[in-house]
Amino acid sequence: MVNLIHTAVNLIHGSRLFLGSFRNKIDFINDIAGALYNILKLLRKIIATINEIADQTNLLALNASIEAA
Repeated sequence: MVNLIHTAVNLIHGSRLFLGSFRNKIDFINDIAGALYNILKLLRKIIATINEIADQTNLLALNASIEAA
């Protein structure tokens, strides 16, 4: 009976260690996902800025071609 209790305690302890380790991995993945989200937001802003510059460049080119005509 004592062996059974000892085995059960060891099993519970091992399970707690496993779940703690698993929790740390989930937290780490969550942190990575948050960082990727922030990078994507920044990339969106950069792309929007590039598109605005491209639009302005196209307008300048159009104005230059109209003036040249």
